[in-house]
Amino acid sequence: MSAVSAPSAPISRDDLRTFQLVVQHVPNMVVIADAERRIEWVNDAYTSITGWTLDEVRGRRPAAFLHGPGTDPEVVARMREALERGEPVAGVEVLNYTKDGRELWIALNIQPVCDADGRVHHYVAIQSNLTERKRFEQALSEQRRLLQQALALAHMGSWEMDHETGAMVCSDEMYRLFGRSRTDCACHWECFLERVHPQDLPRVREAFAQPTPQRPEHEFEHRIVLPGGQVRWLLQRGRTEFDPEGRPVRTSGFAQDITESKRNEKLERDKQALEQLSRAKTQFLSYMSHELRTPLNAIVGFSQLLQSRADALPPTVARYPDLILQASEHLLRLINDLLDLSLVESGGLALSRDRVDVPKLLHELIVLLDPIARKRDVEVRMEPGARMHCSVWGDSTRLRQSFINLLSNGIKYNRHGGTLTVRVLPGEGQVRIEFEDQGDGIPADKLDSLFEPLQRLGRESGDVEGAGLGLALTRSLIERMGGRIGVRSQVGRGSVFVVEMPRAEEDDGPVSRPAPWIEPEALAAPRPYGRVLCIEDNEFNCLLLEGLFEQRPGLAVSYARTGAEGLLLAQQSPPDLILLDMRLPDMDGHQVYAQLQQDARTRGVPVIACSASAYAEDIRQALSEGLAGYLIKPLSMPQFLATIDRFLPPPVEGR
Repeated sequence: MSAVSAPSAPISRDDLRTFQLVVQHVPNMVVIADAERRIEWVNDAYTSITGWTLDEVRGRRPAAFLHGPGTDPEVVARMREALERGEPVAGVEVLNYTKDGRELWIALNIQPVCDADGRVHHYVAIQSNLTERKRFEQALSEQRRLLQQALALAHMGSWEMDHETGAMVCSDEMYRLFGRSRTDCACHWECFLERVHPQDLPRVREAFAQPTPQRPEHEFEHRIVLPGGQVRWLLQRGRTEFDPEGRPVRTSGFAQDITESKRNEKLERDKQALEQLSRAKTQFLSYMSHELRTPLNAIVGFSQLLQSRADALPPTVARYPDLILQASEHLLRLINDLLDLSLVESGGLALSRDRVDVPKLLHELIVLLDPIARKRDVEVRMEPGARMHCSVWGDSTRLRQSFINLLSNGIKYNRHGGTLTVRVLPGEGQVRIEFEDQGDGIPADKLDSLFEPLQRLGRESGDVEGAGLGLALTRSLIERMGGRIGVRSQVGRGSVFVVEMPRAEEDDGPVSRPAPWIEPEALAAPRPYGRVLCIEDNEFNCLLLEGLFEQRPGLAVSYARTGAEGLLLAQQSPPDLILLDMRLPDMDGHQVYAQLQQDARTRGVPVIACSASAYAEDIRQALSEGLAGYLIKPLSMPQFLATIDRFLPPPVEGR
């Protein structure tokens, strides 16, 4: 509100009538009121903007019909006090309302009109309509509020710097990002530089010290150190304006906190490094599996050949093949468990989701392990209720492996003449399987380490073979399949291992029956005839195959040491059966098989993989491509002979 104006020359009523004629059609609203501030006259603009006609407002005070709920009473009171003192009112903005209730912002100037004696006889008010400007200001204010809110949510502060003085204009968020306040920082560039990490300071100074008209924009990342020692990452983006001589005048930009983004980038890099390490570990394990199984194939295979000819051996050495095979089988179990455990822990073991009939699987495994149980004088029995059909979700092969481990332990660590009781207890959403033995039991202080790798709990020097890997592998497999395993034990009375698996309802699909990749058949099958091509590069393996094929004298067997040589022999004279090593010096078995399938001469020849890779994923891939079977090294002579018997025609009369 303006100060009181100096007294002006007296204005007569005739002057007011002349004034009315002049301002009747001006765009501003004009009101003439008497000494009591009652309206005498308004111009056309007033009626057009407020909706009130002269007849409707004559004799009334403006506050009686123009003011409303949003009108500031303090502003109205100050105007009234000034007018009562005979002072003019200038530049006051006040909220009024039109006749139909719409908001009407006006800028108000009121001038008292006095006679020759200085007494006020009229007031002249000139009003400018500010409604559109106010709406624009409100919209702009709301946009600014939303922008500030967005900047705060994005952890982004805005700033502008004068290059000549270094003075800055900064948003509140800019102060917050740098851990500053407007009271402790003089809003100067140097004040913010104090927070920059010492290692990044030279780079930040250089970026702001050398802008050029050719490169007016900048973008870079740097660290800041907050008062408590916390390090945060900021992204700076800005643009510099230059004078006609090319000198920098001002730079404006944004600073954004990207600490979380940098942390996520690091986590992603760490994740990729771990995944790469996991892949490298899986590749290494695959390589080690192949390299360990290859020499074992010769040891086991030649031992089986010697065992089959034990009658021809001197009595003093006739039992040696059995001993070699026992040691080889133990070594093979250790290799399998170690590689499987490493794969599970690295996430490289692929699992299927099968519906498995638990009682049926357990019954088959109890029959399978019966010779071991009889040897140790242990009775393995399933409680009657456990024979009912009850299915769980899990990988059928790995569930078989886990149950074999638990049954074997229950037999091996039982007392002579003891009992291993198996229970299957269906529950809501899960199935509980218990394996209760009558062994020595496990001390309470050792239960926590029971499932750790290489833990045998003092049984290292006992008569039971093992490396302490079986339970660790079993727990990993059970948990990967969505189940859990635990144990309760009492020293001198035995232990109960408990497995809980997700239950599968009877209508969830067909039951998967775990089985070997190729079902072995009786060795007494009719002796086949035909031609067999063996594509195998290892000399010892070729010698072993020659010994195995001596059990089938009706076969004509040829050998190839490379994939290319094997393809050439197969195309020149297609055999009745091909045994294919999956890792050859010039190409892998998958490539060889693909080329066999592309040639009409060899497309119908059954091909059996013969590989040192025992990974389920490798086996599934080979079988899905169309290979007729998959034999895992070390080869089992009964399974090997049964397999080739299956795919070769029996002899015909006269041949």
